[in-house]
Amino acid sequence: MLNYLTCGGSHSGKIAGILSGLPSGLKVTYDFISKQLNRRREVPGRGIRQKIEKDDFEVISGLNSKSITDGSPIGIVINNSLRTPKKDFIIRPSHADLPGAIKYDIAPWEVRERASARETVIRTALFCFTMRFVNELGVSIESKVISLAGEKPPKVKDLKLFFEKLHNEGISVGGIFELKASGLPIGLGSHIRAEEKLTGLIFSSLGSLNAIKGIEIGDGFNFNRKGDGFDEILPQRGFFGYKTNRSGGINGGISNGEDIVIRCIMRPLSGSPKKINSFNYKTLKKAESKSLTSDLSALYPGSIVAEFILSYCLADSFLKKFGGDSMNEIKERVNAWREYSWSKLRVR
Repeated sequence: MLNYLTCGGSHSGKIAGILSGLPSGLKVTYDFISKQLNRRREVPGRGIRQKIEKDDFEVISGLNSKSITDGSPIGIVINNSLRTPKKDFIIRPSHADLPGAIKYDIAPWEVRERASARETVIRTALFCFTMRFVNELGVSIESKVISLAGEKPPKVKDLKLFFEKLHNEGISVGGIFELKASGLPIGLGSHIRAEEKLTGLIFSSLGSLNAIKGIEIGDGFNFNRKGDGFDEILPQRGFFGYKTNRSGGINGGISNGEDIVIRCIMRPLSGSPKKINSFNYKTLKKAESKSLTSDLSALYPGSIVAEFILSYCLADSFLKKFGGDSMNEIKERVNAWREYSWSKLRVR
């Protein structure tokens, strides 16, 4: 069973994380982690902070000299380049500032330090290990933005101009991205216990990503329309298989062998370069909130981070079902299970 813990703030000297429960024998190189952190940092819609941060990191535990896991907890430390937080008491509307300050009896800027999406950089680094884990077991995960501000996203070459216009207008936009996990075996998750349902784990984990306000699996919210809610099963190439994938790869909390398809909707960001009415938490006087470093949209970086969060969910489900202390042991069990489950689907 996997567990992780992160610590550090948006402007603290370092952000760190620990991931425990991974088997030995998994190769994860520094180059792979670096490329994934670059993917997160260099996507469209980013603010000026991403030009400052280099995401320099060090793996301090869990990898041997050949970049292969040894079974001990993975420890990673990432340096922050920007280390001077703005210690203001102005509440940022729709951010965690107000409820966090009241709940923990701390200043709004202290809440903002931890609530910031900067924390996702360490999760991405840690979950590079779970991504490599599921890749080794035949699973691939990809994402794409399918709606930007309620419309089809511009072509890649036009995105820079699109976000420059947003910056000049001083607004942020939300949208929808889609995740797809392919190559999964039947049987991850469970219908027996609520807390073991794969759907619940996915909803909970992706819901922890900043600015996520809605998640659907398969046809999701389209099921409120009239029509069939099932996936017909027919013989295909000598095996029984689903004609459609309206369920998005999960039935009753269990993976059914089809692609898991998820869509997430993200809100516009609460940090804005234009002035927004608010108040000073210390003086209780009217004030205006303004941010000069916020991204223009979390959609593109969010879709990348979501890939790695999903890999964590799936890796955890693999380990719960198959167990094992080394990659060789787990691969052998997974391959045997794939053969067994497919034998149940042969047309006789």
